[in-house]
Amino acid sequence: MNGIESIMKSAEKLFSKKSFTAVSMGEIALEAGISKANIYHHFDSKEDLYQKILLRCQNNSFSDVLEAEKHPGTYIDKIKFFMHTRMEDMLSNPQPYTLLLREISDLSGSRGNSYDQNLLSGAIDRVVKLIEQAQSHGEISTNVDPLIIAFQLMAPNFMYILFEQILSERIGHIDPKQTKQFCELLANNLLNGIAQS
Repeated sequence: MNGIESIMKSAEKLFSKKSFTAVSMGEIALEAGISKANIYHHFDSKEDLYQKILLRCQNNSFSDVLEAEKHPGTYIDKIKFFMHTRMEDMLSNPQPYTLLLREISDLSGSRGNSYDQNLLSGAIDRVVKLIEQAQSHGEISTNVDPLIIAFQLMAPNFMYILFEQILSERIGHIDPKQTKQFCELLANNLLNGIAQS
């Protein structure tokens, strides 16, 4: 792991646990095992480092949707594949998603950076596009709002991170072998409905 990667991983870990203001450059340096001067050699400020981490988290989130778009099968298959791969990513590497969740929940906070308003919007737009294509191919009802469905599809994964302890106590820990089944159940409940016909 090179110096920049070590700094970013260490900072990502700390920022995912505490707010932007609560993390100092000294803590990041200590976590990365380097000097503060070394951090400032690569990044102009804590804000610069934080924004680069957010951008990387956002790009990683975006890549899941791009992969789903290339997945073979129906648009429903693509949507289910997206839910599955997103859950796998969250379980194997939760820190970027925890950081994104923390940042989104702090949008009304003091920093007021307009960049924050765009977090996840690219990924959401692509999921909306998948849903619209599913609608145009007769796979999903056209009576539903694609944006609302997109949020409903993405919300369970974020909810799992927020309430992992409670969910683990109720349904048990979801290991990688169970993610596909778990996401299939979520997708079926939403896309097929739960009301008896």
